[in-house]
Amino acid sequence: EDDFVHVARVMNKTLGHALYTDAQETTDLLARHQIPCETIKLSLADKRALQKELQARSIDFCINLARDRPTTTADPNYGMRRAAVDFGIPLVNDAKCARLFVDALAKKRTAAKTGQSKVPSEVRSWSDFVTEKAI
Repeated sequence: EDDFVHVARVMNKTLGHALYTDAQETTDLLARHQIPCETIKLSLADKRALQKELQARSIDFCINLARDRPTTTADPNYGMRRAAVDFGIPLVNDAKCARLFVDALAKKRTAAKTGQSKVPSEVRSWSDFVTEKAI
């Protein structure tokens, strides 16, 4: 299965996150795989409007898997990645990293829901390191 489709499926179906794309062709591709998403037009030239749009939709993470490296700064994929960095939104733009990330996140959340998630013995509380009380 294509990394892009896998990442979208896990993010939406397994983790329950809403998906947004900036191109109808991407929305159509995901629809062919029964993955719902919404196409939104982002005003990449107007940073204030873009920031309001991202906040209005509660977009707090960006996975942008462009097929090709953009040749200009006018490319929508470049614009979205740049906006993510400018607004402090975590960004993953490598397909293999995105696949590993969503799989690990799904595994962790599943373990937490089933009570199988345990804190490793080598993990210690902050209070184990602090001996004095703050004044």
